[in-house]
Amino acid sequence: MTSEQYSRFYSFFLLPLMIAVLGSLFFIVFESMTEEDNGFEKLISDINDGSHSKRWHAAYRLGVELSANSESEAFPMDDRQKNMLINTYENSIDYENSINDKNPDKYNLRSYLIIAMGKTRDSYYGEALLKGLSSESSVIRISTIQSLGEIQYKPASKKILDLIKFSDCCKENPGIKTITCASCIDDIEILTSVIALGKIQDKESIPFLRKMLNYEQPNVTWDAAIALAKMGDDSGKS
Repeated sequence: MTSEQYSRFYSFFLLPLMIAVLGSLFFIVFESMTEEDNGFEKLISDINDGSHSKRWHAAYRLGVELSANSESEAFPMDDRQKNMLINTYENSIDYENSINDKNPDKYNLRSYLIIAMGKTRDSYYGEALLKGLSSESSVIRISTIQSLGEIQYKPASKKILDLIKFSDCCKENPGIKTITCASCIDDIEILTSVIALGKIQDKESIPFLRKMLNYEQPNVTWDAAIALAKMGDDSGKS
């Protein structure tokens, strides 16, 4: 290779390649230095001690981190970590009560923690989650019902049924409040309940699910039929 050929090779190939390699190395080092720590205990710390937005953003990331790999296996956590999550959830209830009702993000923290517990698919959280059914917020109730279904917590079945059996009464008397029904139940909450009951598969819920086959919303009737089929009941077959 002549000096002129080498000069061209260096200018048009070797030099740009070296710049690209060095740039890539710099980017990798920079990323490793600035990458956010999403470890379990760091996220729990951010949830308990961060600013309002940092708390619920950390709770959302926690749900991503704790997602079970399959529907049949719970996310692996030791009892200490599980109790840390439950304590953080219980603390979030008091924190939620301290936030102004006009704040649009008031229920974000607690709802994301509820979703995180559900994503583990671990029934260990069942008793703690039941508290959310008595919330006056439909956001919290819907998140709770969904997560109770995800962890297939059978003791929740009757409580979900007790919650939604007042829905007809609520429609006739808007604003009605009882111990069991914190506020009026809407179609989204009923749909979420039907789906959750199908995942829990408690046969005590079959009479209610059969009734939902005649509900006014097609999504509800469809998922009621699916829930019944999961429990070996063919009432939903057209």
